[in-house]
Amino acid sequence: MRLKQNFLNSCWLLAFCALPATSLAGSEHQPKGASLPRIQLQGIKQDTNLADHALVILKVDESWSKGTGFQLLIDKDWMDNESGTMGDATLENFLYDTYSWNAMEETYLIYQGCDYFIPENATGQENSPVVHAGEQDSVYIECNGSYYQYAIFEMTDEAMGYNAPECPPGYYELYDYTNSYGGASYDGFEFNNGFVYLFTVLPDNVTRTATSVMGTPDLSVERVHLPSSSCALGMESVSATLRNSGKGDIYGFKASYSIDKGDAVEQFFQDTLHIGEEIQITFDSLADFSIPGHEYRVTVTAFLQETASVPESDLDNNENYAHTTNSEPLYLPYISDFTNEMYGDHYWSSWIADSYEDEWMLSQGEWSAQQDHVPLVSPCFYIEKGLYRFTYTYQAGIDVGVVQQGCSYGIQMGKAEDNPFEFDTLWFAEEEFTQSRYVTNSFVFEVEEDDHYAFAIQTFYLPTFYLQDIQIEKVDSYDLAVKELSLATPHRLPLRQLPESIPAAVELENLGSKDITYTLQFSANGQVLAQNVQDSLPALSNGTAETSLSGFPSIGIGDTMNLYVKGSINDSLDANIHNDTARSLFILSDTVMAYDRLDFDRSIVSAGAVGGDAPVWAGTVFNLARRDTLSSISLGLGYSTQKFNIGLAVYHWDAEKEIVGESLFDIEVERERESGLYTFPVPARSLDSGSYLFAFKQLGTQSANVLCDNMPGGFFYIFNSDTSVAQTQAGFLCLRANFGPAEIVAQRDAMLSGMEKPASRGIFTKTEEIVANVTNNGPQPLHNFQVLCIADKDSLYAVIDTLAPYAATTVSFIANLSAIGTHRLFFQTMLAEDENPANDTLTRTVECIEMPDPYFMDFEACQDFSQENFQSGWASIDRDNTGVCVIDEFMYPGWAEPCGFMAFNPYLTEPAMEAEGALPYDGQRYGASFSARGNVRNNDWLVSPKLQMPESGSHIEFYAKSLNDSYGLEVFNVLVSTTDLDPDSFAPVLEEVEAPADDWTHFTADLSAYDKQEIYIAIQCVSLNAFVFMIDNIKVGKPGETGTENHRVQVDFSLYPNPARDRIYFRCEENILSVDIYSLDGRLMYSDKQLNQPQGAISVANLPQGLYLVQVRTAEGTGVQKFVKR
Repeated sequence: MRLKQNFLNSCWLLAFCALPATSLAGSEHQPKGASLPRIQLQGIKQDTNLADHALVILKVDESWSKGTGFQLLIDKDWMDNESGTMGDATLENFLYDTYSWNAMEETYLIYQGCDYFIPENATGQENSPVVHAGEQDSVYIECNGSYYQYAIFEMTDEAMGYNAPECPPGYYELYDYTNSYGGASYDGFEFNNGFVYLFTVLPDNVTRTATSVMGTPDLSVERVHLPSSSCALGMESVSATLRNSGKGDIYGFKASYSIDKGDAVEQFFQDTLHIGEEIQITFDSLADFSIPGHEYRVTVTAFLQETASVPESDLDNNENYAHTTNSEPLYLPYISDFTNEMYGDHYWSSWIADSYEDEWMLSQGEWSAQQDHVPLVSPCFYIEKGLYRFTYTYQAGIDVGVVQQGCSYGIQMGKAEDNPFEFDTLWFAEEEFTQSRYVTNSFVFEVEEDDHYAFAIQTFYLPTFYLQDIQIEKVDSYDLAVKELSLATPHRLPLRQLPESIPAAVELENLGSKDITYTLQFSANGQVLAQNVQDSLPALSNGTAETSLSGFPSIGIGDTMNLYVKGSINDSLDANIHNDTARSLFILSDTVMAYDRLDFDRSIVSAGAVGGDAPVWAGTVFNLARRDTLSSISLGLGYSTQKFNIGLAVYHWDAEKEIVGESLFDIEVERERESGLYTFPVPARSLDSGSYLFAFKQLGTQSANVLCDNMPGGFFYIFNSDTSVAQTQAGFLCLRANFGPAEIVAQRDAMLSGMEKPASRGIFTKTEEIVANVTNNGPQPLHNFQVLCIADKDSLYAVIDTLAPYAATTVSFIANLSAIGTHRLFFQTMLAEDENPANDTLTRTVECIEMPDPYFMDFEACQDFSQENFQSGWASIDRDNTGVCVIDEFMYPGWAEPCGFMAFNPYLTEPAMEAEGALPYDGQRYGASFSARGNVRNNDWLVSPKLQMPESGSHIEFYAKSLNDSYGLEVFNVLVSTTDLDPDSFAPVLEEVEAPADDWTHFTADLSAYDKQEIYIAIQCVSLNAFVFMIDNIKVGKPGETGTENHRVQVDFSLYPNPARDRIYFRCEENILSVDIYSLDGRLMYSDKQLNQPQGAISVANLPQGLYLVQVRTAEGTGVQKFVKR
């Protein structure tokens, strides 16, 4: 070991022994109160692997007669985990020369005293009062009247007196007692993991004669190394790995080996084994393993020389053994299926790892690699010159959820008598990942001469390789394999959608060594079809033959069409007639079109699923042979903890370019919690022949968990509006199209499908825009028809010139909705030839509210569950941008998605919340900040618009609470900015305040430091792993507030021009006290509080384009109008 640094300016090289605890003659306990040696740190430490020892090295400057020693406790972290009574224990220094127990302040202190050892060959060195080693690692000690000791302290079961593990390296503290039992004065020191430390003991005028104690060695046979089992064994070497497991060095030893308990072959070895060292020995005398078919047991024994000065401490580990077999050679073809016991024990046991048995494991019908760079070796084969094929079934790589790691492996071959590590590589795969499934691979190799050979498999990166079966066979001259018959048709399809011809593709492989020409013959349900294919295929190559099949026999609904293809070699005899046929099938239904093979009448055990923590669109392409009526869509769904909405859509599909075309419809449906096959009705839609993409859409972060069948060759598409990507690793998506032939689809149908504007509740004006959605729900175009809107009592009309089949559009109206209260809106399409009047009308009710006071925020003017466009001018900002925890068993918009403060309405969750602790302080809504997931601290802000503070007494007050205290109370801050909304601009007013959970609590913050100023106020939730922070009825003191509320009326005023580019003008019949302009999200864009006249003008040239609210205030009340800035 090399010490890197010391304060004595010398370089140290230490050799050490682990010594047993020994009582020294003449030693005794130091009397209470005596002056004791003191341990001082010299500042030397060394990188080392301490294994299970803690090493302390002492330098003694004088001789002494009293015992000296110190105590070492187990790692403090280990004690915290394993023994509560030792949780605060530290390393104490007690002056004893043997180990014992001691109880101090109800903490058990376990220690072992010093062991003294001065080597017999100790010599002095001038001006170097240190322990060090020379080139031969022998220890030299200066003997000029001073003695130097070193000791290894090992917490063994024996030393501790009860069953406990050895002391591990780690964290320790050293304390030095200078007054035994009479109080401690000590130096603190931390033992860092992986270092050796040097200390100096300064005794107080005590003397002692040195005693020499030798450590006890222990020679063990760790492993016996034999040649791998083979049919080519003869006179072979025998090796073994030996280890010094004791506490004293070993200088030479004797070893022997015996075969099948026969006579021992002995040999002396002069090697030196230091403590903890291993050595591999090889006997000079070779072993005779030449008997064919014989299994040999070789036993190796090792023991110390009789002249050793100290006997061994353990004689139970001086012997070990291993097996090898001179096997009978095997011949090809060879099959070893580890999953099938019909092949017998010979085939199971023949693939052995011999000396490397710990690195490969045979379990549950598969070999699995446990370590890289160790071969799994085959039995011995006699193989003649020629071409051969190696086929195997395996799984490679691992999927750890987020990351997929591939396994690099190789298949090698060599002469049976050669070292498997030196075999030639036949096949190598680099970081292969087989998608967590078993696959089959084969390759061809050439043998250049007749001989005995063996095969080996090794992994080279990430030993995640699993082997199920092996087949080795000679390559025939003529062998055509028909691998697969693929049909361009769903697994289930309505009888009326059976096309006259079906495209088919046949995957072929010429397994033979000769080029061939071949013929393919097709049949359906036993009837030979007219089509056949003739082509050629080079030797040892793959190919695909494509054709179209027709002339199918008549079958009915519920029947299965079984299609077969048989291949034959022209003008030559196929050596293997068992691989020349492939089959495919489809089932004829009345309504269902589906590719997946999932059977929901049975347990679904092998299905995959599509979904995740982000929105995703996935779909399947269906081809219609003729026009049909779509009535519903079915989805196979896995289990979900919540109900939530997913989207269903149908698009035109460009099969040649594989891109998404025009949308036919897009709807939302509610996904159930339980797994199963669910059918969702859709508006009856007549679809012409052609290609269509049927899709589902995961709309949020809750996984849609739509099943797929994991069938080889299956695929579906992940897509968006611009691109689509085929997914080929999970089989077919369980998304089925259902067609209803009996349903009548209207050819002309103008449907009112919804209303976009205005919101159901908001601030409306005399010129409020109303927008309705109209859809052509039929296959014929619609021309020149009106849409009626009755707003309260006013009848308004819009005209649609042309609406293409299944297309949608919007119509707009302008109405006076400025009166505070509810307004009824009625819509009707006026198409004379409409065949479905049931969907021609639509009725909505909206509520106009007064412009909320920005000095009072109770969330009642906000849309339910909204996180933006708070109409009081306050804003929600999510600065942790992390998905949030949810309230179990309740669904609501934005569930689990990242959010800041939400206008939460517990009465509208699904189901409604009834617990009193989840209800608002009053009204219907409150502000809610949900705990961020993943041990992330909340950073959610609720920020006011810019507010003018009164001349004195500025303050903010509100009610807040924690939903519950199961995960701790919510924590919040109140902050103020005088400049802008940058988080760095805010200064705290209240910090780290906890919100009680038992009831709503009233909080007040003094803002008098900001009297007469314009400021922004923020409530910031900073909880960590809590649940839901709730806030309601926020009130900010405002200028001129008297504490009473006057009855307000709506003021009528004129505003022009509208739209405007540079300036707007306003006029009222009475004096206007103030005028404000707000953006739609509530931000104050302009304010004049000193107008006091009936008219005025405002420059809007610097406002961004968009829609704004102008609010005027008079002594009688307020008025609001919208205007458009261009």
